[in-house]
Amino acid sequence: MLKKIRVLFLGLVVLAGSACVTPTHASSATSMVLTYVQPGGSTGAKEELIVMHNNSAVEVDITNWCVMNKSSVLFACFTVQASSEGEVHLIVPPYQSATIASFEYVAAHGGSGAAFSLVYPVTNQSSGSIVGSSDTISLVNADREVMDTFGWQATFSSSKAWSRVKLLSTPDIYGVGNDTNDWTLASLANYPTSGLEMRIVKPEAGSGDIETDTPPSDESESSGGGGGSEPGASGETDTLPDSPSPPLPSPIVINELLANAAGTDTRNEFIELHNTDTAAAHSLQGLRLRVGLDSAKWYTLPNVTVPADGYISFKDSELGFTLVNTDGGVQLYSGDTAIGDLIEYSSPKDDQAWALIDEVWQYTNIPTPGAANSAMTIATDDSTDMVPSVQKPCASHQFRNPDTGRCKLIATAVKAPTPCKADQTRNPATGRCKNSTSTNAPTPCKEGQERNPETNRCRTIVKMATADFGVKGVQTKASAQLSWYYWAAIIGVILVVLGYAIWEWRTELVGLWKRLIASFARE
Repeated sequence: MLKKIRVLFLGLVVLAGSACVTPTHASSATSMVLTYVQPGGSTGAKEELIVMHNNSAVEVDITNWCVMNKSSVLFACFTVQASSEGEVHLIVPPYQSATIASFEYVAAHGGSGAAFSLVYPVTNQSSGSIVGSSDTISLVNADREVMDTFGWQATFSSSKAWSRVKLLSTPDIYGVGNDTNDWTLASLANYPTSGLEMRIVKPEAGSGDIETDTPPSDESESSGGGGGSEPGASGETDTLPDSPSPPLPSPIVINELLANAAGTDTRNEFIELHNTDTAAAHSLQGLRLRVGLDSAKWYTLPNVTVPADGYISFKDSELGFTLVNTDGGVQLYSGDTAIGDLIEYSSPKDDQAWALIDEVWQYTNIPTPGAANSAMTIATDDSTDMVPSVQKPCASHQFRNPDTGRCKLIATAVKAPTPCKADQTRNPATGRCKNSTSTNAPTPCKEGQERNPETNRCRTIVKMATADFGVKGVQTKASAQLSWYYWAAIIGVILVVLGYAIWEWRTELVGLWKRLIASFARE
């Protein structure tokens, strides 16, 4: 009962405070709060989801706001592209939510990038941008002031996420404290409907009123007055506006595309974008791709933040586009305004990417989706239209072999070899001089030497050693050993026979012994 009274009291306090808030206080620390933090999903640590909520009765401008982890890394930012129609703002209406998700979350749950307020690439390809065991998530405004924060120090199940306690419903109002009592571990929930709106402040409006950027209606499309498909529609055939505006300068440019992958093209074609700004990240919100030449189709890009000097690629299976293998083109748009020039290509060969290398569009058979383009090419039999590589000139005493392309020494006049000495001849096999073979008889060997018939060299005669005694035969030692055993056997037999005789005639021998004793006694 006390808990219900506490919740009701806090709800009344928040409602009273919201009623007193004026538009100038719309960005206060308690207006936008974090309500849901999912560090990872049950099938991957990179399935991240964050929800922020406008806890007040006035709308909040979150343009250039970011989400930061405990390492002070701004891994998701609500940045916008410039518009010729006016200043662009991202607005969260009263009691509405803005949903932020990683690419992996969108892919795992079958969602579309348009269903989220912001879709971002994780900063760590193994653990994501949020550490599930211990982290602190902060919501910072455009001036990098912390508007709300939540931290935890405990590891929990991958099937759980942190959820903020809701005080009231209709409208949704959440607790504004930052202690653990305002957060609970809950089962993974479905993300709420995104309430984020894009507004444009018209430069001609002197009052500075914010007007909604309304897409062209179906009637304007059918009459041909506005041209272009509705922003957010994907894969619809469209034509350029009747009076297209000049391309807007933008740090986001098309950097590479692969139209003809080896084998099947499906799930292998890609279009790569590059953020040329080396100092700041930029969002793709509001950007579209016009794919094709005569009968082009429009494809809306997800609201993704591209890091400074970063690259991001989209496959055909992700956006639904098709790059023809003959003559095609791709151009980047912000609404109905072109960004950059039309990128045209013609009849690419298998696995040859059309890439911007050193400010020049050229083919390369080393596609690099999501990374800087490679100026190197791999030579193939059918790569005659590839950009030739520049070879280093050969030295003055070298020439280039037309077969191998390598530098080779220039042949010079053959120098005559040095003549051999008078007693030498030249070996025709090695070209070296060797001593001539003499026909004279060899010098006789010295006394005590003899000539080796194999080497024809003299060697010392080895004499056999002499002995003062005859050399025993092989059987001498064996005979001596047999003689010893022979005598031992004879002695043994004699002892056995003697012992047996004594035992057999022991009575007689005892009597004889007694008689001998008696005889000696009489004497």
